[in-house]
Amino acid sequence: MKKKYAGIIGVLILSYCHVFAQTDTLVAYYPFNGNANDSSGNGFNGALNGQIPVTGQCGGAYKFTGTFITCGDPAGNEFDLVNNASISLWMKLYSFPANVPSSGLNSGYFILIGKDVGPGDNDKWFLATYRGHLVIHINDQSQVNGNWAVQTIFPFALNTFYHIVVTKTDYTYKFYVNGVFYGFQTIPVNIVDVAAPLIIGDLQDGSLSLNAAIDEVMIYHGALTEAKINQLYNCSQGPVTAISTIIQDQQPDFKIYPNPSFGKFVLSFANQMIEVKNVSVFNVLGEKVFEQEFQLYNRDVIIDLGNKPKGVYLLQLQTRKKIMVSKISVQ
Repeated sequence: MKKKYAGIIGVLILSYCHVFAQTDTLVAYYPFNGNANDSSGNGFNGALNGQIPVTGQCGGAYKFTGTFITCGDPAGNEFDLVNNASISLWMKLYSFPANVPSSGLNSGYFILIGKDVGPGDNDKWFLATYRGHLVIHINDQSQVNGNWAVQTIFPFALNTFYHIVVTKTDYTYKFYVNGVFYGFQTIPVNIVDVAAPLIIGDLQDGSLSLNAAIDEVMIYHGALTEAKINQLYNCSQGPVTAISTIIQDQQPDFKIYPNPSFGKFVLSFANQMIEVKNVSVFNVLGEKVFEQEFQLYNRDVIIDLGNKPKGVYLLQLQTRKKIMVSKISVQ
């Protein structure tokens, strides 16, 4: 890639949080922009179940009021976190759990994500929250009441998004909120292969009905470094304001349709004499997957990504005066 484009590409990736997810060991990525599709390219799409679309930290999100999204149970322990793993998501509480458990063993928590064969001493794991704490609970049928890792954070404010990350290395769970490390807890047994689908939202396992918005759910194989966790957190802070020529989303100068599509997009211009130098498309790794150079536009442009994996891409339109970017999605 030419050096003169390197800085532009780096800024563009930072300017839109959906395309900045670390994908080294990314298993599933649910940005919740109008659907529950997996944008990692692995095809672990979820199924909506009465969620309410709301404004998220990075575009769209869903409000959960005692509901859940099912994401399947793929082979190979993809969602079972048997080995080292990480969970990243954004959470906004609309109310607090009514009860504050003293031991973490009763039903005073909101479950955010997990897998559960059934209530009681069945195989399960889940991540939950209650009044200023984060909780990891795991169980198998040989245990009574299971094991709980309860980490004190701080009192979460209502109607405020928080970035939550939990990493697992062997039996140790580390807890991060908004990029800050708050501590670790150890559970003396490992997670088992839970023969149940991954659930985002209310697992209905004796917990209170979840009343919260969830956004940007990511599952990784491997424990994320603090540098990567901060990248995921900081990319939510909006576009890079130091480059005023970068503009996000649909532009009055052009439109892209259909979006999302099954791979083919039409780029149409309001001003047929606009001086466009270059049109490029980048994947989540920052790799250029489409490019076309022009001196003067007088026609629509067909962008064919039909042979590319499903997921989110970044379209860059560079004119003589400015750079414009927009997110496009391949279904």
